[in-house]
Amino acid sequence: MRLLLAAALLATAAAPALAVRPVEFAAQAPQAGALVLPLGSAADLPARGAMLDAGTRAAVERALAAAEFDYQTGSTLALRGLGPWSQILLVGAGTDTVTVAEHHEIGGIAARETAGVDGPVALAAAGLDAAELAIGAGLGGYRFDKYKFVDPAKPRARGLDAPFTVVGGQSPDGTRGRALVEAVHFTRDLINEPANIVYPESFVERTRAAFRGVPNVTIEVLDVPAMERLGMGSILSVGKGSARPPRMLIVRYRGAEAAPVVLAGKGITFDSGGISLKPGAGMWEMKGDMSGAAAVTGAVLSLAKSRAPVHAVAVAALAENMPGGSATRPGDVDVRPGRAAIDEIADEMRAVSGAGRSALHHVLDVGDLGFHFPRPLLVERQAPQQLAAGLAGCRELRREHVVPAEQCGIFIGHRRDLGAGERRHVDDRGRLQLALGI
Repeated sequence: MRLLLAAALLATAAAPALAVRPVEFAAQAPQAGALVLPLGSAADLPARGAMLDAGTRAAVERALAAAEFDYQTGSTLALRGLGPWSQILLVGAGTDTVTVAEHHEIGGIAARETAGVDGPVALAAAGLDAAELAIGAGLGGYRFDKYKFVDPAKPRARGLDAPFTVVGGQSPDGTRGRALVEAVHFTRDLINEPANIVYPESFVERTRAAFRGVPNVTIEVLDVPAMERLGMGSILSVGKGSARPPRMLIVRYRGAEAAPVVLAGKGITFDSGGISLKPGAGMWEMKGDMSGAAAVTGAVLSLAKSRAPVHAVAVAALAENMPGGSATRPGDVDVRPGRAAIDEIADEMRAVSGAGRSALHHVLDVGDLGFHFPRPLLVERQAPQQLAAGLAGCRELRREHVVPAEQCGIFIGHRRDLGAGERRHVDDRGRLQLALGI
């Protein structure tokens, strides 16, 4: 039995990741596979369905009427046995002007609904933005199946990897779209990987590989000795119980000579709770406690690959929170050299459950690393109780105080308990990294 289990695990581990359909642009739709027609009304069918012969178009019109299709964004109607296509998929495009987000939704629906089609897929884009539809298709076509068992007796149909073609529409500029899709896939891969594959050191190596060859990018990594010299006791205390040491990752993309936008993300690659062990049910999901770090790193990757004219920095506080003989105990207090005990750190350590907030605490020390960030600092929102107190004269702030951003030069992360008079100082751009669609 053990041998069979071992063989099954080896077979699973050796299974190659299944390819995602490549997204292409063309003037004509292939006469096979699936055809996707986005429709805001019946009046859109002649233009978007220009490739249909008269009989097929009449059949589609009858199907729309019989189904009482509402044309709302996200509505779908699949038709089979019409024309040369194995499937014609009708997707609602909304009855108003199609927004960028709706373009992405239409493209994503088209990719997901046709994922099982054995053959090419064509999305008619006449009158729409082909580039934005392609972004949606690239995001919607993502899948993470590299560890799923592949039965060698049932080979994968080759048509499942045939191109997804966006047909017609406005002339696309694929640079930004490719950069965004690649960055989101990079981010999602980091989040989906198990914690024995992605940990602080491997997170850094994957980041280096993703940025390799991208111009105007510098990467700095602080290891344990470097963080000890800088007095970063909080993040070090989070990782003390793990055999995998913490890292502080700083990725800078300088696409413009301007004050940088800094995105800070929590990177707890696995949060067991440490000595204050979390309940076993669902604990495996704590591998996702590094999603903030993955998102901010992916955001800068997208900006850098698209050559955006911005100066952006991602700071990822990476650690693994595990129980062990050297793990931080409840009640322990981190005292940085030359300073008294920090009240907010003491509060976290009483429960040993604030791993992310403790790790993020030293993101605010990046000024000590030779990075001078006058504004803004966007703190990843997965630690909603963490007050982003911060640079230079604002270092005296404590969790119970909120200082106006214009006085501090920092944008403060979201807090659920902000009063009406304080809320105006919380900058909504703190949500930027969440736009990756994770």
